[in-house]
Amino acid sequence: MILITGGNGYIGTAISEILMQRGEKFRIIDNLSGYNPLNLLHLNHVDFIWRDIRRREDLKLTFKDVEVVIHLAAKLPATPDMLDIVKDDVEDVNYKGTLNVLEKARKRDVQVLFASTCNIYGIGENLKENDEVRPLNPYFKSKLKALRNASKSI
Repeated sequence: MILITGGNGYIGTAISEILMQRGEKFRIIDNLSGYNPLNLLHLNHVDFIWRDIRRREDLKLTFKDVEVVIHLAAKLPATPDMLDIVKDDVEDVNYKGTLNVLEKARKRDVQVLFASTCNIYGIGENLKENDEVRPLNPYFKSKLKALRNASKSI
C-alpha cells in the first residue's frame, strides 16, 4: 500500500491518477486546507482519509499496511504577500508535520519519498542540488529545515 500525504493537491492528484492507471493500491491523507473541488473528482476511487499530518493521532489510521509514503503535504501561501500572514502555519505543516510523518515511517520501517522544492537553492534557472542553499522566504526555509531532518532520519 502506498500513502500519499497531501494527495488532494496539484501533484498529489497527478500521482493518484498515475497510480490508479497502474492498478496500485494507495491511500490519501489530506486536510483539504488547499481545497479544490476539481481535485476531489479522483477521490471516489481511492481510500481517502480527511486528517492532518500535524496531529500524530491522525497518522495512526493512515499507516495501516503502508509500505511507501509519498510525502507531498505542504502549506504554500496563495500569493507571496500572504507569507507573513501564514508563516506559522507554513512552519507547522512543512516542518512539524513532516517530522510527524518521518517519525511514523521510521517506527513502521516504511520508505519515504519526500518532495521538497528546488527553491531552497534560491530562485532562478539551472538550480542544482550541489548549489549553496539560499532559501528566500518562510516556505522555502521550512522545506529546507524538513529536508535536513529527513536526511538525518534515514
